[in-house]
Amino acid sequence: MIKKLLIVGFGSIGKKHHDLIKSNFKKIDLRVLRTKLKKREKNVKFFFNLNDAIKFNPDLVLICSSADKHFFYLKKFISNKRKILIEKPIFDKIEDYSFKGLNKDKILIGYFLRFHPMILYLKKLVKKNYNQIFYTRIEAGYNLKYWRKKRNYKSTVSANSKTAGGVLFELSHEIDLAYFLFGNPSKVFCNTAKFSSLDINVEDFAEFQLIYPKRNISVNLNFIEETYNRNMRILFNGGYIECDLFEGIVKYYKNKKLFIKKFKNDFENVYLKQLKYFIDQNKFLDKKVSTFNSAFSVLKIIEKLRTSSVEKKIVQV
Repeated sequence: MIKKLLIVGFGSIGKKHHDLIKSNFKKIDLRVLRTKLKKREKNVKFFFNLNDAIKFNPDLVLICSSADKHFFYLKKFISNKRKILIEKPIFDKIEDYSFKGLNKDKILIGYFLRFHPMILYLKKLVKKNYNQIFYTRIEAGYNLKYWRKKRNYKSTVSANSKTAGGVLFELSHEIDLAYFLFGNPSKVFCNTAKFSSLDINVEDFAEFQLIYPKRNISVNLNFIEETYNRNMRILFNGGYIECDLFEGIVKYYKNKKLFIKKFKNDFENVYLKQLKYFIDQNKFLDKKVSTFNSAFSVLKIIEKLRTSSVEKKIVQV
């Protein structure tokens, strides 16, 4: 039985997880490790010291710190008896990490869109038409100052290169979705830039190609657009699939017939589904979820995209 849960970090995603757990899992003893800011908040039980959090001996740990600290906290809390959810991206860079003794079956990565009913429906449509698909276009964009309106955007991890900011990391949900739907690309070609007047030291724009033997995926990610944009268009011989996550609509055209399916635009419930899976399951065996290995593959793709952008050439994955 799950009795104790620890959240590491109390930024926007840490607070979101805290509020959902507190509202839906009231019997769990919920604590938060917050090492930088010694600020207390009403109805939140904090640890301000790492050793105190370790002594708490939680059954579950949610690592919601900046990505550059993910591996540090993973090593502190990993054990064969404990499950860990790491917020995306899994790490901030590829290094010679020592994974000796690491039970990867106990680790889930927070690419929560895999729990969205629309994405699961989209997965079925892609599988049904997989061999006929030749092109996919994925877009995700929103102005960072609106997206982080509850905080000064300049102080968020999204705006800082030291904390894995920039669109390739912050909007890596879309890269994970491409991997989830189509697997690992063989090559990539990428261009990144800073086009806006945002006071940040990371890229706010990325346009790239994920190249497969029989298909191509074009992706645009940005922190610039004035209105929220998150959509996908998949072309296959004989039809197309369109998916708009903001509007909650999937359009499926095949055999000269158009099918439209609508979904609730309820991201809070999708986060809750991920938490329920994390808390209730003994092992992360469901192929739909983002495991350690799949998230590490996504990190490798991001690294190759960065290399391509710097070298201005197609890069093998």
